[in-house]
Amino acid sequence: AFNRKQKLRDNIEAIRTAFILDRENRTATTEERAILQRYCGFGGLKCILNPAKELTDAVRWAKSDLELFAPTVELHRLIRENSKDETEYKRFVDSLKASVL
Repeated sequence: AFNRKQKLRDNIEAIRTAFILDRENRTATTEERAILQRYCGFGGLKCILNPAKELTDAVRWAKSDLELFAPTVELHRLIRENSKDETEYKRFVDSLKASVL
């Protein structure tokens, strides 16, 4: 069965790893390659399109998606922290959105 929460966690860890590899300008270790290979895209995770900047955004989420709110906040925070500016952040998020739609 497709475990949305686990897939979102796997994707977050893969993105975190990719940012580290890019920042350190190196190739992945065997362990990091395994993390990257668990990336599955966001097709079944449309929740990442929902607003997730602050806790009050959760009231707009469907009840069935609420368990994914905290990891989605983490995903957006990770991307923001690894973006040089707002333009790059928006470009990264648009790329995620394109992988969902």
